[in-house]
Order: sequence, then C-alpha cells, then structure tokens
Amino acid sequence: MKVLLDTHILLWLWYSPEKIHKEILEVLENRKNEIFVSSVSYTEVIIKSSIGKLYLTPSTEAFIDSVSKAEGYQALSFTVNHAKKLLSIPISHKDPFDRMLIAQALTQDFVLATMDKDIIALAKRVKGLRVI
Repeated sequence: MKVLLDTHILLWLWYSPEKIHKEILEVLENRKNEIFVSSVSYTEVIIKSSIGKLYLTPSTEAFIDSVSKAEGYQALSFTVNHAKKLLSIPISHKDPFDRMLIAQALTQDFVLATMDKDIIALAKRVKGLRVI
C-alpha cells in the first residue's frame, strides 16, 4: 500500500507518537507499505513555524533534514496534475494544505494517513479518497 502522511501525523511521528492510533502505526511500521511525505507538508511546517504557530526543536530546518533523510520515507512533489485535482474537491473543506494533500492522495491513488476528523468525514463523500 502507498501511504501519504498528513502533516500532523508526520509531526507526531517525530515528537508525540503516542498520539497516533495504533492502526496507523501498524501500517506505517509494515515494511511492505511505501510511505510518502509531501512537499506540501514541508511547506506547511515552514510557514507555520515562521509565523509562530509551530515550534520545533532543535529547529524547523533540523526537523525537515531528519525527515528527508529518514529511511523508508519517499518525497512527493506537488505537481500541476495535483493542482488540477483540487477542482474536484468539495470547497467545504477549506484548509489549503489539507486540500493539496487530498488532491495528491486522489491523483496518486494513495491512502492518506490522518486523524483529522474533517478529512475522515470528507472521505465518505469523495469517491476514491481512502484514509487510515
């Protein structure tokens, strides 16, 4: 299975893994699954850090460097095809970073690892959006 990490899951993996549901952790620990981290998540972390909504130790740059070097994690860039997919996502979900991750998951046929209640509810209405 190909799994795309929601930004909060990525952060919790590094700083608070006890917050993540056991089912998600089991999927992420299964070596048969491919785990992807989106450039969207890196962007979200950098923006939220720069405006004071997120504080990472020792630094935001160190966090990003650690994730990008972590074994088993693959980078996923946001593309024009992903952007076009945004047109099919209901506007009721307004968080732009979530919308971009959803577009990537849909376009790439990935499962989105999230505990975001709004995304989980959206998955019930959007054909092809799979979440764990």
